[in-house]
This record gives sequence, structure tokens and C-alpha cells, in this order.
Amino acid sequence: MAFQWRHDLSVGFQEIDDQHKELFRKINDLLESIGQGRGIQEVKYNYNGYPAQKTEHNKFIKVLDELKKKIGTSDVLLSSLLTVQKVTVDWLINHISKMDKTLGSFLAGAVK
Repeated sequence: MAFQWRHDLSVGFQEIDDQHKELFRKINDLLESIGQGRGIQEVKYNYNGYPAQKTEHNKFIKVLDELKKKIGTSDVLLSSLLTVQKVTVDWLINHISKMDKTLGSFLAGAVK
């Protein structure tokens, strides 16, 4: 159940878009690993929105850490796969569509 990068998720700043694409790749790898029963094996420009951006990323990291603890290395149920899918993909799409697009616009203007 792979998730594909969509052009409408672009924030307009290549470096950030590339990072988001890499996140999608890593989440797809994680989902594939879980689905196969292998478990888990795997600031610049004076931007005034940075504190909120950093806070959101830190919250997401904590959520991922909690998911890792729940999944562990034992048998993974379908519900775990669905939880990882929902939490990670939903967060990424919402975060990119809102906060990161604002950051991308700011950075695109700062670099010019």
C-alpha cells in the first residue's frame, strides 16, 4: 500500500520537497517491512515560523517513537500497519500542505 508523492504537496522549495519525498520513501519502506512481518528495521534564513515548525516536527518524532515501542519486534497485526499508515501519512500531508508550504514561500523569497 504505497503512497506516492503528489505535485500538489510541493512547497515550492526544492530542498524541502526532496526531504518530503524521502520521508514518503521511508514510510513506504516501513509499511512494506511491517506488511511482510519483519517489524521495524529501519535553521537558516531567520524564518519567524521556525519555532512552530520545530515544535510540530518534534511532536511527530515522539509519535513515531511511540509507534515503534508499540510495534516492537513481535508479530505485527494489521491494526499496527493501519495505525502507522494513518498517523504518518496524515501528519505528513497535513503538515506539508499547511506549515511547509508557508515555509517554502518564505524561503523562495529569501533566496532570490
